[in-house]
Amino acid sequence: MKFRNKPKQKQITQKESIQKTGPFFKSVDKVEGFSYIHYSNGCSGYSTERRMEIQRKKKVLAYGEILWDLFPQGAVLGGAPFNVVFRLHTLGCETTLISRLGCDNLGHDALDQMRRFGMNLRGVQLDTEHATGTASVQVQNGQPEFHIAREVAYDYISKPEDLDDLTESIDCFYFGTLIQREPTSRETLYQWLAETTPTLRFLDLNLRQGCYHPTGITRSLEYATVLKLNEYEVLELARLLNLSFQNLPAFCKELMTTYGLKTCLVTLGEKGVFAMNWEETLYIPGYKVQVLDTVGSGDAFSAGFIFKTLQNKTLFEACFFGNLLGAAVATQCGATEILPQKTVDEIRQSDRRLVDPELIEHEKNS
Repeated sequence: MKFRNKPKQKQITQKESIQKTGPFFKSVDKVEGFSYIHYSNGCSGYSTERRMEIQRKKKVLAYGEILWDLFPQGAVLGGAPFNVVFRLHTLGCETTLISRLGCDNLGHDALDQMRRFGMNLRGVQLDTEHATGTASVQVQNGQPEFHIAREVAYDYISKPEDLDDLTESIDCFYFGTLIQREPTSRETLYQWLAETTPTLRFLDLNLRQGCYHPTGITRSLEYATVLKLNEYEVLELARLLNLSFQNLPAFCKELMTTYGLKTCLVTLGEKGVFAMNWEETLYIPGYKVQVLDTVGSGDAFSAGFIFKTLQNKTLFEACFFGNLLGAAVATQCGATEILPQKTVDEIRQSDRRLVDPELIEHEKNS
């Protein structure tokens, strides 16, 4: 199996990849105003000083799948929770991902790549009986179609006692629905949800065919403070939960009222994002970019929104940044490429926007 974007030279440790500018030092870019150091062996990371400055106390705990996306041209490490944690890590957050990999070649390759990214491996379990997760991906007109392997390692996540200290120190808990398709990982998730009390509980609905059930969705909504879904999932959720749908504002308000949500986010692909909380309703148009593939765009939006929310930014600021990151990721191949400042700036400054005419009355620019 061939891997895309896999560094070929010597590995270095997480500490070295962040703190050293020795023999592997290559260059420094500015990404969203932060110093991002590139190394000649393919590693990269923010400077220790800047990472401490931007996110000293904010911690994100994510729960869910790590899997290999199998594209026709090669394999890319992914899974929505992994993609979100990766992006938050590159933005400077302290992140932990609770997941499970098989004791096989793909599992060891995943661990190696996470080490190269400088990611925290503390929450990653190893399974001797089940294989590492995979998903075959076909991209048509920029849109991905997934065929996800079943009975894999991440379906059997346990809750070890040596992670109990995380329950009191996190600022955000991120979770979705794919990880709930089998009972073991589903019940472990609910243990985490019952024992953690972060202000931000981010439910990324992320419905995958044959991998969700109305009962699990309802239970997840009852735990969440923020719900994110896309325009296609809106109609499916309305069908599953017997909710009426006349327009997005009314639908989001009904969801928030019924399940006690603080915020509802609906990503609209190339047409941007609609958002609502109990103080305001807003719409931000999308950016017209040259799409390579959209894998990971929604995850980049989630990461951007979480990042800004943890900085106590407004709903608009959090959605604006998430919208920007989502558009930038769509111009690249896969979900785990570093976003150069030049790309982000060009998109931010572009006046080529795509507007949903039904939501234009809610448009907000600042």
